[in-house]
Amino acid sequence: MELGQVFQYEAAEILDASDAILQQLGAEPDHTGLLNDLRRGMHTLKGSSRMAGIMTVGDLAHAAESVLDALGKGLGQATPAVLDTLQHTLDRLNQMLAEAASGVNPAAATDLIHDLHRLAIE
Repeated sequence: MELGQVFQYEAAEILDASDAILQQLGAEPDHTGLLNDLRRGMHTLKGSSRMAGIMTVGDLAHAAESVLDALGKGLGQATPAVLDTLQHTLDRLNQMLAEAASGVNPAAATDLIHDLHRLAIE
């Protein structure tokens, strides 16, 4: 199995798990263990996507990781608006990975990265 295939498999697993964690966070927004699990997933996705040369996925995962890091430190709350933005982020990451799997270099998610940066500093 080549690096790209391994990456696609692992990234799909991370995003599936992240989606499930985000659903749980909707019911328990103050659960720091869930926030940490989601942050760890984004951290892993960031590193592995950059190793696979898919920098735009790494950049979006990094922005999500920053928001989750701030929430984990108590610098903000997992409000419905924050969780909604994180859901859009996971959806976009899934779309970007599908593009990468089909041989297309995914475009930067500049709009979402901007939204995430705004959340991380509010």
